Amino acid sequence: MKQNTLVLVLVAMLLSLYGAAQNPSPKWSAGVSVNPGLATQLPFQTALGGDLFVQHRLNNHLAATVSAGYTHFFEKDHFNGYTQYSSPFNVVPVKAGLKYFEGDKFYIGLQAGAGFAFEQWKTSFVWSPAVGVMFDNGTDISLHYEDFTGSRVTKQIALNLAWAFGLHPKHNTVKTNTPKAAGLWKSCGWLIDAGINSGISLNPGTQFALGITAGVEKSITQQLSFTAHTGFTHVFASGEPYHIEIVDGHYFMRGDRRSDHNIIPVKAGLKFYPATNWFVAAEAGIGIDINGNSAATWSPSIGHTLSKSSEIAARYERFGDNIGGRDMVGIQFNYRLVKW
Repeated sequence: MKQNTLVLVLVAMLLSLYGAAQNPSPKWSAGVSVNPGLATQLPFQTALGGDLFVQHRLNNHLAATVSAGYTHFFEKDHFNGYTQYSSPFNVVPVKAGLKYFEGDKFYIGLQAGAGFAFEQWKTSFVWSPAVGVMFDNGTDISLHYEDFTGSRVTKQIALNLAWAFGLHPKHNTVKTNTPKAAGLWKSCGWLIDAGINSGISLNPGTQFALGITAGVEKSITQQLSFTAHTGFTHVFASGEPYHIEIVDGHYFMRGDRRSDHNIIPVKAGLKFYPATNWFVAAEAGIGIDINGNSAATWSPSIGHTLSKSSEIAARYERFGDNIGGRDMVGIQFNYRLVKW
């Protein structure tokens, strides 16, 4: 049954490509995507992946897609209570499919292919329906369900944030609009920023955190932008530093200082401007500590644009249990370095 479904998808692609041969101006595009998701079954809780893709616009309603990437499923409590599993689910999905556009931007899609997994997990058939919207500047936002059929626990519901470089889905020209954020940049422009953040911990055993970030922002519409950031965050441990006390000629080690945490977050998300100079934003991704442990991280925020080159925001940031399980509340200051 799985093989038959894949054959039907491939046949549909071939027929569509044949029809596209009659189109005098086919549209090709290539791009990248980030896919944060929620696993549907324990022992996995969240997932994070990325893809490279090629899309061929066949006509006003149909596009063929091919993609390959990497996805990691994050387990709960190191598989506590699930002794049948011994390793996280790491998989390389390779898929092909179709998108059907209704109107200028909205579409439904279906991809199918193979997921090449590691360790105890085996290669399996994967299929993934989606519903989304593609903007004229190449930005693609969709919600999809992904089923790696080799196990009942390797399924997710994910948000797909994608950017297609070069050619655009329907038009030869790109519309440019001025966003509400004080006319900072045209909607076809990229912007590079750097920032510093500080915060306090809501968890026992830590006091505060200090970090730096660097990233990009891409305006999608007058009110919506795509963002992606990475950086370095140091979480300071609380408690009395270790020291030696001498009591009645005996040496005792005193203190209860816990270990500091050094984390590299890599996240992507969206920023929405409901009014001039004000925004709400959310990013999600993966945090990696210096010991090589990793976990999901996410951070909603609300902020204010101070000028054409700076902004300030209050934000909450959550780091997963594998890297300390920290909940931070703090302030983020960003400075816009360059745009193109």
